[in-house]
Amino acid sequence: MLSLKVGCPDESTQSLLSRYCLAPLSNQDGFLGNLLTSLYIYNRGWLNNNSIFNALRHCSNLTDLKIDGLIIYSLDDLIPFLTSKCQHLYLEKPKGSGGSSFGCATSFVTNCPNLASLSLIGFELSEKIACVLLKGLRKLKYLNLSRTVGVNGDFLRTLHVNGDYLTTGVTAILLAHQSSLWKSC
Repeated sequence: MLSLKVGCPDESTQSLLSRYCLAPLSNQDGFLGNLLTSLYIYNRGWLNNNSIFNALRHCSNLTDLKIDGLIIYSLDDLIPFLTSKCQHLYLEKPKGSGGSSFGCATSFVTNCPNLASLSLIGFELSEKIACVLLKGLRKLKYLNLSRTVGVNGDFLRTLHVNGDYLTTGVTAILLAHQSSLWKSC
């Protein structure tokens, strides 16, 4: 089991890394990338998405992926590069980095059926997508949708049907810093 952490989690520290720092993961037909089971990337603007996607393309054994500082137009662009072995996925957009959509939750559920922990922080999601993720990821135990735009909590009502709670297996849902949550009377 190999683990790699790239970048610096402290936002005030300037990284000395370049966008080519992940290139060795794809050398020799991805020999090094295929050895990794855990990859943490702390991107503070020094890494572009093509570098990340190219590295992920060669990391077919990842069970744990964290990308902090992911600046992406659509999460759908990332889905083809996620491995079906992934059990823990943490994706966070920087504050103030603009909108980011997520159109196809079913392909996400299909590509990542083994997720036990999912964090999508700062992305734009709809209630329908939150519901598809919650119901479709059968092994999911933890869901973090903090700072998510477009989620107001209605999807939680789908868990309660005919006076009974659906058994999703989820033990924790985190909805911190949600400006669109509403209180039900």
